[in-house]
Amino acid sequence: MHITFITAAFTGLLYALLGLQVGRMRGVTKTSLGMGDDPRLMKAVRAHANLTEWAPITLIVLGASESLGAGYLEMMILGVGFFAARVLHAWGLLTETDKPNALRSLGAMGTAVILLWASVHTLILAYSL
Repeated sequence: MHITFITAAFTGLLYALLGLQVGRMRGVTKTSLGMGDDPRLMKAVRAHANLTEWAPITLIVLGASESLGAGYLEMMILGVGFFAARVLHAWGLLTETDKPNALRSLGAMGTAVILLWASVHTLILAYSL
């Protein structure tokens, strides 16, 4: 589970950075609880929360796939792809103006594709035992 562990560690670093951004924006906006009405804080909270929503299941499925014998190259593509997609999504969300930007969309789609790919491959591996 070497690649899954590395992916989880990098995801944890991103999670911590996004959490620090939420705290920083709470200080800037003087908002103790909730999201208030400042779009910068709302974006920071959603970037952090969106990672929270997608990371656990994706990392579980990646770990299952790796433990069932998925190949090194496939796991590298999935792990790097997942992390890159999450960075793109967060960056896109934090920097968008009035309209969604391509980075956010690419990150969201990339995350979904990685999860679908890993899930299907895990099912194939599990049923081939």
